[in-house]
Amino acid sequence: MSINKVSLLFFSFLFFTVQGKAQKKEKKNIEKIYSSAISKYYEGKSISIVVLDSTFNEYIVATNYSDLANDYDKRRGIFSGGVALDTSWKTFLRKADAIKHNLRHNEIPEIKLTASGVKLVSNDSIKISFKNTGWEGFRKTFGVNDLVKLSNVILYKKKAVVELSRSSGGLSGEGIIFFLQKLKRRWVIVLYLPTWVS
Repeated sequence: MSINKVSLLFFSFLFFTVQGKAQKKEKKNIEKIYSSAISKYYEGKSISIVVLDSTFNEYIVATNYSDLANDYDKRRGIFSGGVALDTSWKTFLRKADAIKHNLRHNEIPEIKLTASGVKLVSNDSIKISFKNTGWEGFRKTFGVNDLVKLSNVILYKKKAVVELSRSSGGLSGEGIIFFLQKLKRRWVIVLYLPTWVS
């Protein structure tokens, strides 16, 4: 084998090894972000919920992150509850719209929470459970009250945003956007904002 072919094989192997490790790391980060959002939302409650197993490239609300960046200026970085975000969040929010549009359908990784009671189910299973009897069929099929949908995670450097939607009836639900930052190897929620309620 010539030196060029050996070099090509070596660098190809190295490239795919590094790429594989980066993908595993990103998947682990996304799992931790989803877990943090669900844990925060259900903080202090015993939970038994069904989580849609994929994002289907949907967003719970048509959040325009650039508008949030503009709102940042109006609020001088102060959001609900007096929480102040540093100016790097403004940059993140401006990039978030572009990142959001580049995301594709994603399967949600197996969510490992300290609390039990989280079950990932397919969109088809949920549709079948609702088919004839609506929420009554959902509760009978899954034995739980809450259906949770999660958006794709927008991840940039050490910041992330994810949207959560929780429903337990036709007029019983809400949506929240979680803002997270990686601090000392942990994803920490620095702010969450309600987006809708019914």
